[in-house]
Amino acid sequence: MNFNPDDKSYEEIREFFKIPKNKNVVEDMNANMFQSMFMRLKERQVSHYAFLNKEFNTMNYKSAKCSMHCFDSTARPLNQVNDCLKICR
Repeated sequence: MNFNPDDKSYEEIREFFKIPKNKNVVEDMNANMFQSMFMRLKERQVSHYAFLNKEFNTMNYKSAKCSMHCFDSTARPLNQVNDCLKICR
């Protein structure tokens, strides 16, 4: 393909690169770029929320297990149970 832009008119260059005449190309390109960026952010957001949800569930599980340990014995005084619960939080 032998293309020299100096020898071509604006309309010939437009036809060569298949740029449509009836729409503003810069605004269309910006809209497409923002749409693409929005879709990528949306995909990342879903995976990020899934990760945070997993971490939150793990922390809740560990905290619940620790709290259950504080009530293992009914002979334990209430102040020791309170201290144990403070550690679990």
